[in-house]
Amino acid sequence: MREQLPSASRPTALRLRALSTRDLGFSVRLHGRALPTGLFPRLGTAFLRAYHQSFAASPHGVAVVVERDGVPIGFLLGATRNREHLRWTLRRRGLLLAPLGALGLLRRPVLASSFIRVRLGRYVRGVVKLTRPPSSNRSAGGRSLPVSLDVAGLAHIAIDPEARGHGAGGMLVTAFVEAVRDAGVGSAHLVTQSGGDGAGVFYERLGWRYVRGRVGLDGDAVSEYQLDLDRPTGGG
Repeated sequence: MREQLPSASRPTALRLRALSTRDLGFSVRLHGRALPTGLFPRLGTAFLRAYHQSFAASPHGVAVVVERDGVPIGFLLGATRNREHLRWTLRRRGLLLAPLGALGLLRRPVLASSFIRVRLGRYVRGVVKLTRPPSSNRSAGGRSLPVSLDVAGLAHIAIDPEARGHGAGGMLVTAFVEAVRDAGVGSAHLVTQSGGDGAGVFYERLGWRYVRGRVGLDGDAVSEYQLDLDRPTGGG
């Protein structure tokens, strides 16, 4: 049975804490409901649970839960250093995530066909780049890898729809930014859906800067945002 949220008429008491193993059931369910697009939610609960846990375990991961009167209502997953988090995940969680992902694809032939056609080559190239020494991760023209690998990355944030409007999302983003600052990283990056389905206005209010729009791997219009931490962030 779904946990009852406190009445909206009562004063709210929001509290942040680190996401733990006991929160994975909650975070995975909310991810599936609030963030159903993209590949990972469609690979099944077992994969998504291991994926969430990788952020909590990684020394470069940020995994935070927000509670309202003691009840979890939202979570955030991110990384203070995208490249190092991905390298850690590949080394320490790759042998768990890869079979779970493959099993999820085997159970969903249409999704598997799309994955092979659209994502497989990109993922293989990404793994090859991550396994190279940092000095070799440059193009033939001497350019570094895409900036999104070299900066902090806000990967996922979700708030229970019944608990929105009390500042929980802003608290989570602020906690992420503080973690990035503490890690000595000067820039953070995120991707959200474009238009009314996305959260661009929310991030702009918090000081994030729109970088560009593009078409995502699933064919949806998405927007990239960046936060330069040497600049003051917005309120809200």
